[in-house]
Amino acid sequence: MTVTADSRDALLINWLNDLLVVLNADGFIPAEFDIRELGETQLVAEIAGEGVDTARHAFRLDVKAATYHAFEIGKNDYWYARIIFDV
Repeated sequence: MTVTADSRDALLINWLNDLLVVLNADGFIPAEFDIRELGETQLVAEIAGEGVDTARHAFRLDVKAATYHAFEIGKNDYWYARIIFDV
């Protein structure tokens, strides 16, 4: 999976929203990530997981999108991000 954006902030939002597309449109639950390349405006990763099995997977909420509302990304001792999802 390759994700691009105009900024680091947009890259994180796009990555999360693309993972939601993989789940909601493709019926695939991403569970493992191998980040191959990571820059300010591009992320290349291999994702692994499994298909949605309604006998095993129960979803209580439908997460629609990662949003920019109150979005924050930064670094102190560690990188952190605050993201609010639209449900």
